[in-house]
Amino acid sequence: MSQFIYEKGDQGLSEQEIRDALLESLEGRTLRKVLILPPDFTRFYSNGGLITNLYYHILKDRGCQVDIMPALGTHAPVSREEAEMMFGDIPHEELIPHNWRTDVVKIGEVPGDFLAEKTGGLWTESVEVEVNKRLMDPSYDLILSVGQVVPHVIVGMGNHAKNLFVGAGGSDMISKSHMIGAI
Repeated sequence: MSQFIYEKGDQGLSEQEIRDALLESLEGRTLRKVLILPPDFTRFYSNGGLITNLYYHILKDRGCQVDIMPALGTHAPVSREEAEMMFGDIPHEELIPHNWRTDVVKIGEVPGDFLAEKTGGLWTESVEVEVNKRLMDPSYDLILSVGQVVPHVIVGMGNHAKNLFVGAGGSDMISKSHMIGAI
């Protein structure tokens, strides 16, 4: 289920409006363990940090285990200072760094003939679809990809599926998606 909220004026959404929408998104759910996948610090202005902070406290107050893994791609892990600026009072130690080289499992492949069709023959290689192993962990009751959904120059929409397949992806998807976007 996707939760969409829209601003009603020039000032954007208030923190209370965002909190109310997050509460509504959790209605009727019994959750023991949740993974939040926010953007990393390079997407500071996405409001992903505020959304993560609000979800974190709402879920913790309900006795839920909350894991937070910023969608780093190949970026450096979020520093203590960046974490404080972006995620507020969430302890830095709560952030799980994604390692795009070692922490991934292959879940599929995008065929080269499909990519050749979509790129007008400019790209013909297949792309392995790897994601962080936590995304495949059945002990999570819910995985939340948070932030403003915006077009991104590299394949996909920022803070949407791109958080999963590039931000928490493996080297083949990260490297080749950037090459495909370039061509």
